[in-house]
Amino acid sequence: TVFNVINKTSQVIMAAGYTLEGDEKSESFFYEFFDEIGSRGGDMDWNEMLYQLFEHQMVYGEAWNELIPSRYDKTQIVDLEIIDPKKMDYAKDSRGHIVLDVNLNPVGFTEELPVDYSVNQLIKPPKDVMLMSNQMFIPPEKIVHYRLYTIGDGFYGIGLVEPVYVVAERKLNME
Repeated sequence: TVFNVINKTSQVIMAAGYTLEGDEKSESFFYEFFDEIGSRGGDMDWNEMLYQLFEHQMVYGEAWNELIPSRYDKTQIVDLEIIDPKKMDYAKDSRGHIVLDVNLNPVGFTEELPVDYSVNQLIKPPKDVMLMSNQMFIPPEKIVHYRLYTIGDGFYGIGLVEPVYVVAERKLNME
């Protein structure tokens, strides 16, 4: 039932379509950018990616994109790649706490690869960040993190599956 709810909700959201509002130059830029997604580094077009982002948010409460820069100008973003939410987390210290900067924002994220992988860190993590051998540090400017619902500090999102599961578990316990 939950699976069907998530699929139908994603389909309804996508069927509604979307429009961008802004000045003509900005709208043109973003429509062109979205049309090019998947052609310069990623493997999904914008509509496939958007559908999957909604699904990830509903299931996991979070969705993630990697920002793919131009080969020639690293400050220019040319594509997006979707990342499996099960592999992503905030960069944490040796006690398992999220490492924050002076403005109380996360210093970065980690992507966990399969256990038999060993990662050569392309970007040196900040000194307090502890990584396992199969984790890769990613700075915040290379990631887009979407959350569906948040509670408390708002670092982690809550999807639709967890609350339904908790209610079903309580009902079973009461029975």
